[in-house]
Amino acid sequence: LVAAMEKAKSCEPKKIAAALHGLTVTSGPAAAMPGGKISFGEDGTNPDATPILTQWKDGKTVTVWPKEYATTTIELTK
Repeated sequence: LVAAMEKAKSCEPKKIAAALHGLTVTSGPAAAMPGGKISFGEDGTNPDATPILTQWKDGKTVTVWPKEYATTTIELTK
């Protein structure tokens, strides 16, 4: 958000939104996102985002899907 405000050189919401849509962030916290970057498509969503499935195991949240991000296997219970 700060980068968009600096790029827009404004505090006006429409100018900030326009600046956000033109940004692609691949460093800092954005690098930790599944997919490795944050950008915004025409519909306002991040087309580079990868959905993940997490599960509680031994009191911790772990990623179980997709395989490239999984830290353990999924456990299904009845």
